Amino acid sequence: MDADHCKFETNALLSSIADNRKFSSGEPVIDAFFHEKAEQSDAEFHTQTTLMFADHNLVGFYSSSVRTFEIRYPDFKDFVREEMLRPEELDAMETGDELSYPAINLQYFAINQNRQRNGLGRIMMRTFLSEIAAAYLDHGLGFSGVFLYALPDAVIFYQKSGFRVLNGIDFENGPDLQQYPMFLSTKKVLDYYAEG
Repeated sequence: MDADHCKFETNALLSSIADNRKFSSGEPVIDAFFHEKAEQSDAEFHTQTTLMFADHNLVGFYSSSVRTFEIRYPDFKDFVREEMLRPEELDAMETGDELSYPAINLQYFAINQNRQRNGLGRIMMRTFLSEIAAAYLDHGLGFSGVFLYALPDAVIFYQKSGFRVLNGIDFENGPDLQQYPMFLSTKKVLDYYAEG
């Protein structure tokens, strides 16, 4: 079914009575989190997992948390352009310096495998970013942006949503799992929200 003809609703994982056992994104690491760890992680207040339904069928989920993240020298100029770092601060930086920022970590974001590539991911991302903008505008939660680690096949999707790949974050990619650190500034989240 086309995303334009669906009625959407979202529920927190811990408040939902939906049967989640049939959900599969096609990515084993994401599915393992969703089926084996998401409920406990939410119950321990480590993450907040939101389920998205289309016409009462579970089609996707995302899990997020609040974290700090460090940027390193290769990304400093981009942070000046985004007005998160003043030019005089950049002038005082040296290779090897790090900066820490508070941010929202989008830990997992997935659409059910049999519903992918029909616009549901775009709709779910719009919902997520609207909630993030509301946290800033309506609830006074300050943060520098949203960061995530994208699987290779998802990088283009996140770039279309406004995220950019970071170059200066040390991240251990395992032999079976390669990920790309990506970032979207709060300013861009608010701009995206204003356009929506």
